Amino acid sequence: MRIKSFINRKINLQLIKRKHDKLLLTLKHQNLYVLPSKLGWLFILFSILIFLLGSNYQNNLIILTSYILLSIVLVSVVQGYLNLSDTKIEFVSKQNNYLSAGYQVNLALSNPHKLHNLVIESEDSYPILCPVIDQNKTVLTLTVKPAQRGKYPLPRIKLYSRFPFGFVTVWSYVLYDQNVFVYPDPIAISFHRSNQTNDTGEGDLAITKGNDDFEGVKTFQKGDNFARISWKHYAKQHELMAKQFNNLVRKDVMFDLQLLPDNFETKLQYLSFLVTQAHQEEVRFGIKLPKTIIEPNQGFAHLTHCLEKISEA
Repeated sequence: MRIKSFINRKINLQLIKRKHDKLLLTLKHQNLYVLPSKLGWLFILFSILIFLLGSNYQNNLIILTSYILLSIVLVSVVQGYLNLSDTKIEFVSKQNNYLSAGYQVNLALSNPHKLHNLVIESEDSYPILCPVIDQNKTVLTLTVKPAQRGKYPLPRIKLYSRFPFGFVTVWSYVLYDQNVFVYPDPIAISFHRSNQTNDTGEGDLAITKGNDDFEGVKTFQKGDNFARISWKHYAKQHELMAKQFNNLVRKDVMFDLQLLPDNFETKLQYLSFLVTQAHQEEVRFGIKLPKTIIEPNQGFAHLTHCLEKISEA
């Protein structure tokens, strides 16, 4: 593992020297690489054997055949390079996500002439095949699924094509100085001993007059909503009565990791579920981690901040 990390660092340093770390990269001769594919090496070996056979028997027709076969490889090199050359690769965005879904990297690609059979891949991702890319921007989403939660630098992304005959591989890399977060997969939990506070300091819920749960009826007063008139009571008593409801107002909630059951990783998964659920229910919440405390708040930015801290815990 250490050897692999060392090799990756060395490769990345060389790629940075060749300017592969630009947010908008145009592929040219200084950042494109060409080598025969496995099929190409077999084809070259076959061509050499044909040449040796023709030389041994002094058969000019067989020798000519070997020259033609080798010329096909040379044509593949030129055509393969021209196919990928002038391609523009632009970093669009990255998206944090849960571990099981994997995070996404969005790239926009374009080429003044048609680019054929492009493949994009990186470590821990499934390859993406794009048959044709033209001058119009094509946005591709690469999904990367690492082995565990955490904060990760964006991986080295490889783009390659074996157009036209599959005999040569023309490729390049892109690097981005960006980090992405992989959240623990949420596990539902029905009970949590959390620290909770509100302005009244009483109980779990404060009750105000609202629109949620039916409480009873009261005498209709000027300014009450006509939609709440209880016509059933009016028919019986000939008196206007208005329906009254309770609205349960939740307190600010502080989710404490130490109060959750099971092992540390499972605690984080429970916490991931709790903050996501609280956000969906528009509850103000905060979290308490071993090294971090985030005060109660709400909104998508707050949820993202909490999930990022949970993934790093």
